[in-house]
This record gives sequence, structure tokens and C-alpha cells, in this order.
Amino acid sequence: MSFKRVRWEQGSVYAIPLKDGSFGVCQAIDLMMPNVVYIAVFSYRFKELPETIPPLSRNDVLSLGATWKQELNNGTWASLGKREPVVLKSDFPNEEFAEDGYIGAVTSDAGLFSNFLAACFGLTPWNTMFDPEYWDEYLNSGNSRPSSVKILSEEARNKYRSEELGIKST
Repeated sequence: MSFKRVRWEQGSVYAIPLKDGSFGVCQAIDLMMPNVVYIAVFSYRFKELPETIPPLSRNDVLSLGATWKQELNNGTWASLGKREPVVLKSDFPNEEFAEDGYIGAVTSDAGLFSNFLAACFGLTPWNTMFDPEYWDEYLNSGNSRPSSVKILSEEARNKYRSEELGIKST
């Protein structure tokens, strides 16, 4: 699925396509580095592409992360318009690495944020990555797992990873 290409701006709001055809929401906050943008990912889910920007609340931020600027510009996510940013650049965990040129900072591509939201909304199991607690690292500090998260038993996890992801258990 591809959407109209729109250059990102501070405060741009995007609809993130999910595997079931629904959409999550994020907002571009500020540049971390020349080609990396901080985004706030929200707990909102829409069955259809929103026609307008939903009300954005700092209290509904699931994750504060960083992604590649090109992914915001290339139509991977649907641009919904622009609003005043709900968080500050200084709120992002990667800012602890700013003094050292962001060595040690973490960035993720659009696909990982889409997969994170799919796990948050229970569309895919939470614990299927190599590290079963991988998605916990994406949660905003102080946030617990959403109530819709599905956790697989070790046996079911290994089966899912084998059948759905093509990964053999060790």
C-alpha cells in the first residue's frame, strides 16, 4: 500500500497501515539527526484511514522512537496533516546520546513501528521476536503492555515463529 508522497514537517501526523487494514497513528516531532526523525506513536486505532487528524494527547503516547526521514516522505504512511507536537525533543530516550553524536541511539524503520502497533493491538502475538520482550523496549517509559496484547506459551511461540516467520527454534 502506498500513499501520496508528502515531505515531513515538524508536527506532521501519519496513519500507519496495519496488517488487518486498520491504521495506527504517529506524529513527527523533530529531527534527531539530518536523516532521522523522532516520532511519537499513539494508542489510537482506526478501522479505516482517518479523513482528519484525531485529537492527539501526550497521555496516549505508546512509544517515543526514531525513524528514517525517507520513510515519512515516500508514502509508506498516509499523511493526515499537521498539528502542534504533543511532546518535546528532550522527551526522547535517544537524547541521552546527543552529546556523543548519538552513538548508541536506536532507530527503527516504518515496518518495525507497524509491527509494534500490530502487537500492541493484538493483531500479532507480542512475544514472537528473538527476544520475547523485544516490543517492551518500544514502550514509552512508564507504560505497561496494552491490555490487548497476546502472549503465546513457549510451545505456541516456537510454532508461530516456525510457521509464520520461517524461523526454526533452537
